[in-house]
Amino acid sequence: MYRQGVEPSNNLVERDIRPAVIWRKTSFFTWSLRGDRFMERMLSFVGTLRKQNRNVFQSLLHTIHNHRARLVTQPLFA
Repeated sequence: MYRQGVEPSNNLVERDIRPAVIWRKTSFFTWSLRGDRFMERMLSFVGTLRKQNRNVFQSLLHTIHNHRARLVTQPLFA
């Protein structure tokens, strides 16, 4: 199915994740499934914030603070 204005390939997504894939392949990976999950989530977190032109460090501090205070945080995609 084709829609006007929608690219028929996933090239944009592939370009978006390329730096993360290169980093993963050159960083000796992680040593556990837990480490893999952490890196997946952090790369997604950082990538999403950058696309939204939001400060990564401030958002991470805010998220950690809210987690420790057991507060509900605003979703990234809102």
